[in-house]
Amino acid sequence: LKCMCGSRFLDFVTCQVQAPAVKYVMDFSQRLKQMFTFTVVAGSFIGILALVRLAWPPQISARDSQFETVATRFPSMSYQSEPHYPLMAEIVRHLFDGTIIICYKETCNKHREGGRAWPPWAQKKILVQDGAEVDASINLGRGDGNRHHMRVTLCHLVAVEKAALAGWTSVLILEEDMHETGTARRFSSGAGLVSKLGELLSRTEWKGLKFSSTFGFRNGRNVHTRYLQSLQGSAELPTEIRTCKDLCRCEHAPGWSRAAQDKYGIEICHTSINNSAPPPDYRRDVLNFEYHCEMRSSVAYAIHKSGYGPFLALLKDARLFASGEIKWRDRNFQAFHIDQFTAANIPTLFHVLPAIVGQGVGVVDDHSKEFLGNCSDFSVTPQ
Repeated sequence: LKCMCGSRFLDFVTCQVQAPAVKYVMDFSQRLKQMFTFTVVAGSFIGILALVRLAWPPQISARDSQFETVATRFPSMSYQSEPHYPLMAEIVRHLFDGTIIICYKETCNKHREGGRAWPPWAQKKILVQDGAEVDASINLGRGDGNRHHMRVTLCHLVAVEKAALAGWTSVLILEEDMHETGTARRFSSGAGLVSKLGELLSRTEWKGLKFSSTFGFRNGRNVHTRYLQSLQGSAELPTEIRTCKDLCRCEHAPGWSRAAQDKYGIEICHTSINNSAPPPDYRRDVLNFEYHCEMRSSVAYAIHKSGYGPFLALLKDARLFASGEIKWRDRNFQAFHIDQFTAANIPTLFHVLPAIVGQGVGVVDDHSKEFLGNCSDFSVTPQ
């Protein structure tokens, strides 16, 4: 009993209690170490597999392609979905230094990155310009009656300024409600046509190129045509002779071959303004059609840097007016009609006919075809 109650007995008891606890802790630590090692190895292996998959994506077999995916069921959700403007996307990509799309608030969304209207390779060359921001920076006032066409014109002027400041040698200006016409939709791929247009522009001195003009009607008559009554017609049923107005004559572009015309069904020609008294900055009386052909729609056109001058000059006057430095009467601000301003201030304006871009639900295709028939020396026979 004395021996059992001595120090050896206490050491024995302590040893019996501590030993299992120490062993348990050591075993648990060893297991944690093994789990950690396994986790690191497994994570590394998964990471390597992910890198291999990115480097060599799997090929989808014909058997696998029959299964429906989000991209096939909802094409608009796929970044590979077709652009809304396939021909214009090629033009944006290849022909000009940059493109500026004029829009207003929510209408800008579809043209921004992620809006899916343009493929990524075209989106890189597109700058979206919100008209609301332009309105906030330059307030022309003048009441509701004049405000719309003035604000639209101002947006176009600011777009040209942005192109000039960016050092672009050319700029394509589009309005957000554009659509491709039936003529444009004939092309399953516009690569060939765009390439030919590029060749033409590279060897031609040009200032402006319109992809759309309505050449519309006023009082039931086409604005570019002279209507003459034939002497052979009776008073009740007069026969009209239609001839093109001199300033609306569209001369064939020498660099556009007849072979290209027949192949693509597209004519390239140009109108010219009467330069008897060219102004030093810009022509103000743009509604005086003794100097230029009347044409409408500025939904899609391009300007070479050599044609920026009049646009920048009018924008300078607009800022002076907005700041109160000049009075409205000091300048003839009827120039704030972008359709006619472009026609009156670009001496030689090239046209793609029939038009490949329209606006709204208009009949731009029919108008441009009639203009082509009345005012061009060449007939187009699409293949």
